[in-house]
Amino acid sequence: MKESEAASIAPIFIVGPPRCGTTLCARILGQLPSVHAPGETHFMEDIYSRLSEIGDLRSLESRKALVSRLETIYGRFNEPSDQERVEALMSSDDFREEMLDSATDWQSAYSHFMNCQVRVIGARRWLNHTPKDIFYVEELIQAFPEAKFLFCIRDPRDFLFSYKRKWKATTDENSSRIRSLY
Repeated sequence: MKESEAASIAPIFIVGPPRCGTTLCARILGQLPSVHAPGETHFMEDIYSRLSEIGDLRSLESRKALVSRLETIYGRFNEPSDQERVEALMSSDDFREEMLDSATDWQSAYSHFMNCQVRVIGARRWLNHTPKDIFYVEELIQAFPEAKFLFCIRDPRDFLFSYKRKWKATTDENSSRIRSLY
């Protein structure tokens, strides 16, 4: 694969603090037919940061635990349409076996999981816009050296103003949590 071809299919990571425009940027880039931009993946927070709990991925049992977490990742982070797509993928025994075979390290598991979704959608590259990935930029650069990064920033006063009434626009269960954060 030529370098320019590899760059055209490299993943895109949009990172930054909450309420700074990561979702808007993802929606804009997601309109490109070559880019698959699912909801926030939370892979780094939900799987990478728990690798010690999941175990050594050379073990089949650990790979099964990782695949099990991937199977419900979008559902745990309130991304229902993305969760439906993953459930459809996971219902295939071939896909499950493919994931178990490829999940020998976290980079391969992440890449394969996202690339399978890209194939289903018919795009060429994937995008992740989880704001908390700002804390994992070094790991992501090491894992995906060809990846493109978009760092979103916002004036803190605008962020606070945006966040001030966010608790009113959410479910009752999240309202008190968000309100206390503000």
